[in-house]
Amino acid sequence: MLSQLLKAEETYILKYMQLGETQKMSQTGFGAAIPGVVVTQEATPADVVTVGAPILGKDVAVLVLKVEGKAKSPDAAPGR
Repeated sequence: MLSQLLKAEETYILKYMQLGETQKMSQTGFGAAIPGVVVTQEATPADVVTVGAPILGKDVAVLVLKVEGKAKSPDAAPGR
């Protein structure tokens, strides 16, 4: 049974899978936590400007956020 499933999956992939150019896309997630309300998040596209070496075991990157149609961009203090 397992070999039949693997063969069916292989046949499906070979018939329908298409390879093309890949695109790298980064997004940030911002949300609001309000007591008694379901937490919602909004994905915001971001360009990775530069990536540095890990500092104290944490990855470091500089992002440029594309916030369209918003009155104010989200702010975050360094180190958070």
